[in-house]
Amino acid sequence: MGNELVGSLLDTYRHAPTLEAAEQALEALESCAHDGDPPIGDLYDELAELAAQEENFGLAVRAQRKAVELGCDMPRLGREMLGWYLMKDGRRAAGEAEFDALRTEVGDDPGFLLMLGNARADAGDESAALAAFDEALTTAKQLGDSEAIKTARADSRTTRTTDSHPDRSMTLREGRKSALQWPGSPGRSIKPCWLSGRSSRRTSPTPTATAAASNNTCASWPRPRDTSHRSHR
Repeated sequence: MGNELVGSLLDTYRHAPTLEAAEQALEALESCAHDGDPPIGDLYDELAELAAQEENFGLAVRAQRKAVELGCDMPRLGREMLGWYLMKDGRRAAGEAEFDALRTEVGDDPGFLLMLGNARADAGDESAALAAFDEALTTAKQLGDSEAIKTARADSRTTRTTDSHPDRSMTLREGRKSALQWPGSPGRSIKPCWLSGRSSRRTSPTPTATAAASNNTCASWPRPRDTSHRSHR
C-alpha cells in the first residue's frame, strides 16, 4: 500500500497543473516516504529550479530550503542557489547571510566567489558584484587557476556592460555542477509534464531546459543517468 501511495503521489507531482500543485504533491510525498523511496530533497531541488525558470522566486526559496534541509545530491550548490533565490526574491540580507555562512566553510574559493558575484549582479547590485569578482580574480591568480581567472574577468566585463542577465542563474548553476565535479543530474528526474513545450520567459533556452527536453522529462520513474553532455574540469 505504501508503494502504491508513493507511486500515486509521484504521478500527481509529474502531472501537476501548476508549480504550487507540484509543491503540495511533494509535501504529501515527504510525509509518507521511507528509505528506498525517491530522494525527496532532489525533487525539491528540481522544483526550485523550475520555479526560478518561471520567475516564481518565493516558491523557489521554499523548495530550495527544503532541498537543503532534507539533503540533495549537491548540497553545496543547493546552499549557493538558496542564497541566490533569496536575493532574487528581494530578501538581499537573508541571501547574503546564506552565502556568508557557506563562506566560513569553503573559504575564498574562486567558484564560490563567482557565484556570489553573479547572484549579486542578478539581484541588481553591480558594485557588490564587481567586488566579489575582484576577490575571485585575486584568489584565482594566487591559485594559478587560469579558467577561473578568465571567467572572473569575463563576468566583470559582462556586469559592467549589461543591465540584465536573463540566463545567468541557470547557466551558472550548470557551470557549478561541472566545476564541483558532479556526476550528472539525478537520473530519477520526473519533472512535471505541464512544463513540457511551455515557452520560457527567458530570452533563450537554459542548459537545464535544453537537456530536459532532449531526455523526455515526463518518463516514468526511474530514468537512467546520462552524463555524456557534461564536462569536468
